Amino acid sequence: MEIVNMRTKDGIALKGLLYESLVNNEICLFIPGCCGNFVDNDFMRIISEILYENGYNVLCANTRGSFMMNSSFHPYNLERPKKIGVAYEKFEDCVNDIDGWISYLKDRGYSSVNVISHSSGANKLIYYMNCNLENKQLINKIVMLSPPDFMNRIRCYPDFQDLVNEATYNIINGEPDKMMKIHFFYKTSQSFIDMINSKNFDNLPLVNGNEKDFEQYAKIDKPIVIICGSEEKYIKNYADKFIKYAAPGNQVEFYVINKADHIYFGKEHVVAYQIIIGLSKLRNNIQYQSKKLKLK
Repeated sequence: MEIVNMRTKDGIALKGLLYESLVNNEICLFIPGCCGNFVDNDFMRIISEILYENGYNVLCANTRGSFMMNSSFHPYNLERPKKIGVAYEKFEDCVNDIDGWISYLKDRGYSSVNVISHSSGANKLIYYMNCNLENKQLINKIVMLSPPDFMNRIRCYPDFQDLVNEATYNIINGEPDKMMKIHFFYKTSQSFIDMINSKNFDNLPLVNGNEKDFEQYAKIDKPIVIICGSEEKYIKNYADKFIKYAAPGNQVEFYVINKADHIYFGKEHVVAYQIIIGLSKLRNNIQYQSKKLKLK
């Protein structure tokens, strides 16, 4: 296990936690969600350690949306660090983060990447899979842990319109960087408005969306394993949409982990072994029907 460093093509310095056995050319790239990072999110490390113990190389990769607020220093411009973290993040920039990590892995000799994404990391991965980038060819299989209808969740906040009005007021009055608390995370006024107006961010509208709204998801041509906790009713109750709106002929498995929450507290081992089962099925190209499972 070692800490590794990567710089994106637009100059953002990011860190990752690498579990590497060097026994094969395949690796799992673990992308976190809102504020997510391998330092604070114990479940990322626990799941990765179990995967590693079972023969998988794993890279837990921070993104510019990791942590609430952070800084990225450039060696040639130390006096003007770049503000990163979810508070400053522009959703579409996630492409540079994911592509940068895949390039890093390619440079290390890997030719096959299984991408594991958690929460809004799934929204980022879906968008990435719709961009015309050469590194997509290295992606072999996809695992989505708790992929959310994030935009609908935000719209359902009782003070949503008040937040929009506040952010708009700040921007009009020359304060686009004024910080706002959006319930469990912070955003600058401008980054909040950019987020809610982004069609790319709203690419998994489970609650209200229909076929045309799943256009980005439907273009994914890699087999998918989807896992969520039984406590996440806003995800598990719409499992049929993950199956129905997938690309024709694509393999999709949906699993529900019994008594698990969004970060799988106390259920990390169950999730890890479910990932292994799902990836093994896909790796062996077994023909099977999509189904829901409950594990104790």
